[in-house]
Amino acid sequence: MQGSPGASSALEKVTILLHTRNRGESLLRTLDHFEDELARTPLKVFVLDASEEPSWTAFLTEFEKRGYAFPVVLRHASADTGLRDRLFDAVADVGTRYLMLAADDDFYAFDWLEE
Repeated sequence: MQGSPGASSALEKVTILLHTRNRGESLLRTLDHFEDELARTPLKVFVLDASEEPSWTAFLTEFEKRGYAFPVVLRHASADTGLRDRLFDAVADVGTRYLMLAADDDFYAFDWLEE
């Protein structure tokens, strides 16, 4: 990724929170799409998944096979918990100054985050 010398330190303050439910294939496609770019940046990825069985287990199996080159925090939340509560709990654990909320099928060009 191109950018100014201060861009790396700015991106260290950003976490991408990907929320999903029973859409493991879509989430994996999104992570695949971002893999090269995320492996070169200090952006953090936090996945909040409220999938039911067997979707959660199928996702975990495929996720582990892929061995992404960037760190991903996975959080499985109960599907019985409301979206607001799931997001509230996840945000409390993110630990960066900025949070980018994204869906499991969103695609972004991250160079605009450097600004």
